[in-house]
Amino acid sequence: MDSLETFNKKMQQNVEQWKSEIDSIKYAAKTSSSNQQQIKELIELQESAYQKLAELHETSGDSWRDLHKETQKDWQELERKITQAIKIMK
Repeated sequence: MDSLETFNKKMQQNVEQWKSEIDSIKYAAKTSSSNQQQIKELIELQESAYQKLAELHETSGDSWRDLHKETQKDWQELERKITQAIKIMK
């Protein structure tokens, strides 16, 4: 199991990468109204990722161990959805 610091760092890197990709998609899609719903969904997923990251930053010790497994599963699902949405939008 990753340490809290290592896991947080990995999550932060993913969130920043997704933000960059989502921002570039939003910029490109300003001229295309057909992508507006997908962009909205990407933004919601991005907000969810930030929320999960914030929850982890607030944990420590035993709370971290309890939250790690659940968060890792949620994070993998979120990562899959964001990656899939970005591929569709590009």
